[in-house]
Amino acid sequence: MYRRRHLFPSLSWVVKEMNYFKTRKIRKNASELLGQASHLRNYREDVMRQIDLQKLSESEDTLKNAIKSGNAATIENASESLLACMSKVAPAGRRSGLAENFEILVVAIIVAMGFRTYFIQPFKIPTGSMEPTLNGIHTEARAEPRFMDRIPMKYFKWIVYGEWFLEVKVKEDGYLTRAETSRDETSVYWYVGNKRYKVPRNIQRLNCSSGDHLKKGDILWSGTVITGDHVFVDKIRWNFAKPKRGQVMVFSTQDIKTLPPGTHYIKRLIGLPGETLSVVPPNVIINGKAIEEPLGITRIQRQEAGYPAGYVLPYSFGDDCYISSSNDVRKLGSSEYFVLGDNTRNSRDGRYWGTVPEKNTIGPAFLVYWPYSARWGRIR
Repeated sequence: MYRRRHLFPSLSWVVKEMNYFKTRKIRKNASELLGQASHLRNYREDVMRQIDLQKLSESEDTLKNAIKSGNAATIENASESLLACMSKVAPAGRRSGLAENFEILVVAIIVAMGFRTYFIQPFKIPTGSMEPTLNGIHTEARAEPRFMDRIPMKYFKWIVYGEWFLEVKVKEDGYLTRAETSRDETSVYWYVGNKRYKVPRNIQRLNCSSGDHLKKGDILWSGTVITGDHVFVDKIRWNFAKPKRGQVMVFSTQDIKTLPPGTHYIKRLIGLPGETLSVVPPNVIINGKAIEEPLGITRIQRQEAGYPAGYVLPYSFGDDCYISSSNDVRKLGSSEYFVLGDNTRNSRDGRYWGTVPEKNTIGPAFLVYWPYSARWGRIR
């Protein structure tokens, strides 16, 4: 008898506790539903019919009163009523996988653009001014494609090595005349009749000469085009540390005399603010002494393999050059930098147009990420 009297109060207590937690959960779900209804009303209020808006508001008020009453059944009924109103205003529908993937793609693009804007920026080497440290776009003439130049292997060759076999064929009869150089200075446009053809600028020669009469199907040029190195530029490092001599730097050409505005150049940083400098082949003289470090500069001065000329004077002399002879000693301002290309025989750099203002600096290039070659990896 004692055990029965002890058991019944215990079961009653358990049931009471279970009802409490159930009611609590129902109240919580109802409160969340009210929040969703408020968001829906704010989002679609301007396009909802007045009668639907009124019913939605009334259902919200009913649910709020039911929550105050604390009755679980009343709360559930009011919640179902509000949910029905919400479904009528904005019918539930499963978005297609294409729409979801598109949203993910848009977000990824936005994140990538933000990362590019503030942290790391990709940059393409268009010319040979930094060879052999960094290669620009160049070509190898070839009459016929090889095995790796044929589909489907040519796609693999491009993805990994950045090489693409190109054959420029004439599409109509006419005389060959030369047109202008492309804006990025990597190609030359030729005309045959009324058709224009784009040919890499640094090829040795065409298969024909200007003024020749060509027929449809003739080949202007064929060979392999090797893309320039693609590098990453660190855009935040110089916000916390000063640029260092020997770093390969990217800068804007804006407001630099004789340089095309709205583009970027990549050169090696040689002179720092406040220094005096001159070029005495094969060395660069800083504050009266030849540079002794870092490796990126000294290997050029020592004329190591790949750098046979060292640092040379400009081939174009005159008043327009910033440095014309070994007797020219320049003093850099407090916010000026001096840069040179590693391939000084084929580089239009600070010797010609002068210094880079500090406000034009973008950051140091630190990594070749494509294509795969002996230069792939950290830039030295």
